[in-house]
Amino acid sequence: MKALSPRPIVSVINTQGISPGSARLAIARRYLENSPKPLKEIASLSGFATEQKMRRSFLKLLGTLPTAYRERFGVRCTVRT
Repeated sequence: MKALSPRPIVSVINTQGISPGSARLAIARRYLENSPKPLKEIASLSGFATEQKMRRSFLKLLGTLPTAYRERFGVRCTVRT
């Protein structure tokens, strides 16, 4: 999954009336469900300033942490180093 540039995100927000925070959260959820990327990278790709801000957003809006969300909804994949 590639990173989205700000232009398509803004376009979706403007046409759908979605708040920027909700858009970022939706993108992060998609990465967590489908990618083994590290949380720091997902936060950046989703438009969050920091991993901590993404974590706070997940707790506030979904009542769970990104790691718990990934464990519950993510594809089971092994990260090889």
